[in-house]
Amino acid sequence: ADWSLEGSRVGPTGMVPLPQDEEVYISQLQRRAALLNDEFQMCVQRAVERRFGDRVEFHSAPVKTKGRMREKLQGYAAPSQTSSNSSKQDDKAEDADEQAS
Repeated sequence: ADWSLEGSRVGPTGMVPLPQDEEVYISQLQRRAALLNDEFQMCVQRAVERRFGDRVEFHSAPVKTKGRMREKLQGYAAPSQTSSNSSKQDDKAEDADEQAS
């Protein structure tokens, strides 16, 4: 991926836009996670129940939205590759759109 920021602008979410291949990766990762989530959660629940029995209560979590995945990926980039002007409202609107579809 080309992480050069030369000539880059901060996107509508307040973050530096990701290279196109990173957007493809996020889309594929999110789709695979959605497809595998139910079986994965059942396997984790069985493992937790075998290990701890009734001493703990298992709660599954939803698959991260693409907006949240993008945000987390930005956290792994070098500090010069992220924007300090991140807008949580834009990400929340995008996440709501993704969850509605």
